[in-house]
Amino acid sequence: MKLHLVPLVLLLVPAGARADDATPARLIGYTEGRNDLPGGQFVNWVTNRACVVRADGTGRRVLAEELTRKEHTWTQFAGWSPDGKTAIIGSHWESPENAAWERRNKTFRMTEGWLSDACLLDLATGKVANLTAVDRVSDYNTGLFYLPGGKGFGFTPLIKGVSKPYVMDPDGRNKRDVSGQGGGFAYGYSASPDGKRISYHENYQVYLSNPDGGDKRKVETRNPFNFAPQWSPDGEWLLFVSGEHYNCHPHVVKKDGTGQRKLADRGGYRGVVERLTHPDFHSESSDVPVWSADGRRVFYTAKVGESVELMRVELDGTATQLTKSKPGTRHYHPAASPDGNWILFGSDRTGTMQLYAATTEGKDVRPVTSVSEGSCAMHGHWQPVPAGPTPVEPVSFKHAGVTDAWAAYAGKLTFGKGQTLALLDDGCKLSMPEWTAVVDGVPKVLVSHDSVDGDDDPKHEGKGYHGSTIGIPSSLNLKGRHGVAFNNQVAVVRALECCHCNVKDAKTLAAGLQWVIDNHAKYKITAVNLAPVDDLEHGAPVPTDIDAKLKKLRELGIWVSAPAGNHNFTKGISWPACQPNCFAVGAVRPGKDEVYLDRHAKVDLVVPAAATSSSNAILCGSVLLLREGIEKAKYDWTKDGPNLPEAMMAILQRTGRSVKDPATGLTFRRLNLKAALDEVFQPTKP
Repeated sequence: MKLHLVPLVLLLVPAGARADDATPARLIGYTEGRNDLPGGQFVNWVTNRACVVRADGTGRRVLAEELTRKEHTWTQFAGWSPDGKTAIIGSHWESPENAAWERRNKTFRMTEGWLSDACLLDLATGKVANLTAVDRVSDYNTGLFYLPGGKGFGFTPLIKGVSKPYVMDPDGRNKRDVSGQGGGFAYGYSASPDGKRISYHENYQVYLSNPDGGDKRKVETRNPFNFAPQWSPDGEWLLFVSGEHYNCHPHVVKKDGTGQRKLADRGGYRGVVERLTHPDFHSESSDVPVWSADGRRVFYTAKVGESVELMRVELDGTATQLTKSKPGTRHYHPAASPDGNWILFGSDRTGTMQLYAATTEGKDVRPVTSVSEGSCAMHGHWQPVPAGPTPVEPVSFKHAGVTDAWAAYAGKLTFGKGQTLALLDDGCKLSMPEWTAVVDGVPKVLVSHDSVDGDDDPKHEGKGYHGSTIGIPSSLNLKGRHGVAFNNQVAVVRALECCHCNVKDAKTLAAGLQWVIDNHAKYKITAVNLAPVDDLEHGAPVPTDIDAKLKKLRELGIWVSAPAGNHNFTKGISWPACQPNCFAVGAVRPGKDEVYLDRHAKVDLVVPAAATSSSNAILCGSVLLLREGIEKAKYDWTKDGPNLPEAMMAILQRTGRSVKDPATGLTFRRLNLKAALDEVFQPTKP
């Protein structure tokens, strides 16, 4: 087993740092409460409250306060719905008399004097639903989780003093035992990602079974203590700790229970963290390993010297120490962020048990909570990333950093909301579902205009066809399929008869551009996709009526770009892309940084696509996101260019991938939208 030490820089970003300092914008659910009160765990428990806070440390609030109005009740944050819109809240009440009996006898008595339920809190409405109270089967219910596919919930009620794995329907009804008639005490219950198998430990042995309890199989570890099985994100592996009680270590087995192997050693760490200043019976909290978001690594805690440190181990057993602390420091409860970039954990490095976030390399540590002295923060849960949209061009979007940008800036950007992209082409069939779509009450097509016929009907009367589809890569939002700026609106402008144009079309193109100039403020037009190509090899600009319009649009801060062409020209590009004040967009092959199609020194940026018209469409959508990022981050673009379009192009070129073209000897920059957004949200230090 190889061990690598990563020195951890303990320069902490203060809690309350700006959300644009790169931590994800989503919420973290956790539990906070007192831990310094003498008199045992009950008097500390009743101060517990389920809370959320943003990952940057701002916006802390207590949840479901209605659940704690009754004396001797408390709440715990217990998880999230898969879409991150609903919080799972544990609601607990114990009588002081039962608590006193437990303390005297140093054991729990949960068959009387307790009422524990698992509730769902809708974050948007504040509505609380107590599902375990519906057709109640027990007064003690914990461990609620969502079954895959919206099929209901799993939970573990105490039945005649024995904890059992149960399922119930989405409305809380039809509760049923899925233990396979097992008689042992079971918990640590979860379902595989595909919903076809469940796992739990029963009497400290791990079991696998079908969701209804059938085909129950014991995982043979040859160890007396096995605890907290967790499915890998792809459902191929099961992670748990195995060994002796208080001397157990991370192990994995395949989904069928075979292939057991030990991943790492916890170095004498007992696997529990004491929460209380004045310890009580069983007052320690289990501290178990967790999967990384991609399932390729495991995060855990281990004893190193006199401290308990945060660790990471690859599936081949290569372990890395992520923290290096002063003697006596404890780290606990790691949790990997859904985007795979951050690790959340608890630490008492300041003397108070707080939650922190760091990169998965253990760097850039920043506090998430700021509980007061005498209190503690425990059990952090990242708000999930909802299932992402399906990109209309998956390979190109991934290659251009679009899908990575969607994931990284979900919750921080609106992805085009409030901006309109003008599509200047040969017309559009507005009856297509792509353009009749209405999302959250907002129509995709905001306005249309025809500068050829002088009316507001952009349907092509002649041989045009291109404009009906060219807006899809930039703007689509239909049935889960998304263009880059999927929440934008479009202004459809028919500005010529056919996208394969001639410089003689300059008059109607100029009229279309003038319409944008006259109406950009009214319709919030921030970018223009000038889609036509004349399929000729222009090594220099061709003076036409559109030049003055392009100049004015640049002065107004409105982006205009056009495709370079698709003929493998190397000595020039199509008109109007060859004109001043119009950015020329070339292409690389999707998934491969190989420049192809028309290219020339005039090309400003290359984008992965099957044709330069698609490259330009992807870039136009990306520009809307970059513009929003500049505004949200309050980024000073004036150092990058004399106007916003030129500044944005400078950012895109600076952050783009360098690609050498052997045919021309030229080096181009390839779009990386994620890198461009990272640049404006966290500018590179000089």
